[in-house]
Amino acid sequence: MARGDPSAWRVTTVAAQLRSPDEVERRLLAAGAAGADALLLLSGSHPLRSIPPLAAAVAGARVDSLDLLRTARRLRDADGDLMMMGGSGGSGGGSSSTTSSRLPSTLALWAVANPVTERDASRSAAKVAAGAEALLTQPPLDWAAFERWLADARRRGLGSAEVQQPQSRTPCPPHPGTARLVIGFPCLSSSANARFWVELCGAPRDGPAAQATTKAFADAEKRLGGASSAEFAAWALEWNRALASRLVGMPGVGGLHVMPVTAAGKRIAVELLAEGALRPPVP
Repeated sequence: MARGDPSAWRVTTVAAQLRSPDEVERRLLAAGAAGADALLLLSGSHPLRSIPPLAAAVAGARVDSLDLLRTARRLRDADGDLMMMGGSGGSGGGSSSTTSSRLPSTLALWAVANPVTERDASRSAAKVAAGAEALLTQPPLDWAAFERWLADARRRGLGSAEVQQPQSRTPCPPHPGTARLVIGFPCLSSSANARFWVELCGAPRDGPAAQATTKAFADAEKRLGGASSAEFAAWALEWNRALASRLVGMPGVGGLHVMPVTAAGKRIAVELLAEGALRPPVP
């Protein structure tokens, strides 16, 4: 999106990390006051969170994305009397705050999901129940796992494809209990980039899906003169075009989160955007 484009969203990430419920609430209010259109609410990747015995001893480590969603929804949707009562309502413990501040009523609440590692969509459904109106997923680098996750998400009532624009959205999604599913699209540009995303998504390196993806890129590099050759660039563009074709318009998919991390990946994204490959089909 170009700067000044009224359809562009300003999305601010707020992570729980090891923060107390009071600090989390202050960060949520600060993000809302700074003009965010949406908050992306995460548990966070602090190393201590991955060590259960240590995390249990730190109060802030027990605050997670579900607590953030519940707190943000309370700050956005509750009436003035309830706001004066304070309390986060989450499992991380009650807040002692008695502030009457609140989040803007038009603020959208987003969360994340990982179809590569989540066995089903139960955690995603819990996030929607806690207030998430959109779920941004990791890329579907394990296609079979992604299809299973998406099918389960749709069985649970998720997957609303209705798009809310910043200037016209309402405080709640059009169908309570649903969420827009926005699928990660990494614009893979080399075998090294593929390995990076496989690791980031948490897919087993020796798993068949991860091996197939990285091998396809590695074989193409060898066959076409390396990752910097024009022939390989054309091959990588076609690989990403084919992935976009599978995703765009797929039932339950409400959009793509385009997130290239290399210069070559950004060129792929620009070309696919220019040709319309990342847009939903016209009815």
